[in-house]
Amino acid sequence: MEHLWIIVHGVLLVLLASLRSSCADIMQDFVVDEGTSPGTLIGRIDVSASISQEEIPKPPYIIMSYQENVDRDLAINENTGEIRARIALDREVTDFYSFMAVPLMGGSNIRVKVTVRDINDHSPVFREELVKIQFSESQPRDSRRSLPPATDADVGINTTQRYEIVSGNINNVFRLSSRRGRDGILYLDLEINGVLDRETIEYYLLTVEAFDGGNPPRSGRLMVDITLEDDNDNTPLFGESRYYASVMENATIGTTVLKVEATDADLGTNAHIQYSINRRQSDSEVFFEIDPSTGVLTLNKVLDYENKASYELVVTARDNGTQVLESSAFVYIDIINVNDQAPQIGVVFLNNGSGYIVEDAPVGHFVARLSVSDEEALVDSSKLMLNLTAAVDKFELMQESSTVYILRTKTLLDYEEAKNYTVTLLASDGGQPALTTEKTIIIFVIDVNDNNPKFENSSYEIETSETVDNANVLLHVRATDRDEGANAQLEYFLLNDKLGKLKVDPVSGVVSSTLSWECEVEHSEDMIIGVRDRGVPSLTSTAALRLSFRSDSDVLPVFEKPFYNVTLQAEDVHVGNCFLKVRRKNYRTPLKQAVKQRVVSFVAPSLNKVPA
Repeated sequence: MEHLWIIVHGVLLVLLASLRSSCADIMQDFVVDEGTSPGTLIGRIDVSASISQEEIPKPPYIIMSYQENVDRDLAINENTGEIRARIALDREVTDFYSFMAVPLMGGSNIRVKVTVRDINDHSPVFREELVKIQFSESQPRDSRRSLPPATDADVGINTTQRYEIVSGNINNVFRLSSRRGRDGILYLDLEINGVLDRETIEYYLLTVEAFDGGNPPRSGRLMVDITLEDDNDNTPLFGESRYYASVMENATIGTTVLKVEATDADLGTNAHIQYSINRRQSDSEVFFEIDPSTGVLTLNKVLDYENKASYELVVTARDNGTQVLESSAFVYIDIINVNDQAPQIGVVFLNNGSGYIVEDAPVGHFVARLSVSDEEALVDSSKLMLNLTAAVDKFELMQESSTVYILRTKTLLDYEEAKNYTVTLLASDGGQPALTTEKTIIIFVIDVNDNNPKFENSSYEIETSETVDNANVLLHVRATDRDEGANAQLEYFLLNDKLGKLKVDPVSGVVSSTLSWECEVEHSEDMIIGVRDRGVPSLTSTAALRLSFRSDSDVLPVFEKPFYNVTLQAEDVHVGNCFLKVRRKNYRTPLKQAVKQRVVSFVAPSLNKVPA
């Protein structure tokens, strides 16, 4: 039951807050020092030094917060608006609290933020109480060892600020140096400040103290146990401080570059030398390897003179003493260039940046600007060459400079012959050995209206009877156009149709009668049928059209219907009774040319069907 009430209460709070969301929220900020005793008054929700009292709604409030630690750490009186510490606040646990006060008496919601201000309640702490390090007695001045830094849970000035050696530093032979890391920790190094002599002092026990910036400052201590080793007091020495070598750019992996050698005046294991390349200072990409025992330097990766012409390596020789001594030498390696970079071809089209050209472009029309380049330092730009190896009958190159060419038309183009051309370019650098690059570009030809439409026949004749009904189809003409697109879209039309008897469909080319006519005599009429495309400008072709009229008597008679179906009303129909009347279409035939009609077949399984 209690859980149900909590859920209902939470839903009511959300609804109440949403009903007031149209009003701008009021922001209230409070600051309290960490370590504040339980019960301490932090502030009142309705009291602010920066906001007028009339603007802040008065209690009672409903408190809403998504932070669990608000109810745990703060005591908020909903009736008075007082905020008190329920526990001793700890900034290192929670650095701020946030909640919303919803006034029950009306007004804007109040967003409250309580910031816990840091106080210097933590001392710097080393992760170890004692560290042990070793120095060789011959270790040079300014040599250093890293010591574990002190950390402080406080922030700002209250965190670790400085280190001091407070005891054990006989003759001031050591000193400390520190640096602030990006993570805010003050890192610590121990450096040699004088001359070490194991025979005089065998070991040192230093007390290092870390101080924060509080007032008064807090501190933490670290014990540093330093042992001096007597044996290995001679550093390996290279025979030369600088080595020089050269290697061909096309040398294979594993090729020996040179050999370095160092000696050590010590004996035994202290004189056993290991060679290495200091990768932090040189050759981070590991183009070279060195045999740790022999000092032989070999090639580890393929070289590229155009990427890098020389290398400077830092080679280190380390002895095998307990406290390792080392020395370094510089190795300078020059790369001998060979011709291993093929030339490059650049293409810039001059017709609005595209590889299109109209088919009526004149001879010599510029198509593209071509450039030849080579990253190879050995190649003389004057020796770079560019040639056409395809479409040489249609295009040619014109050289503007040693590295720039113009691609232009060599002859007139014809879209109907080829809609595009594949142009192949071949560049050569003239090096030893010569390297070449091939590049293919496609030139698209744009159609222009340069072809007239063409009828299938040069003339047409329509023979028709003296009597023609309206809209009879008389002829279908067709024309073609070799162009494409709008240049090949055709429109048909008639010329010289003085009597207006015919019409032509502009799209299909169907010729039909425009009205019914009856002619008493045979004759013919001549006219012209034309076709034009929709190009700009439009092109036109024509054909002769003759309309010939002939007598109806020359036309075979045709029944109005191909089949007649008749039903007799009774079986006892008298002989001679008329039960069917048929007509022929050429009813205007003179009597002297009357067509005889007769029944040529009769099918009457039930005496009711007569085919005509």
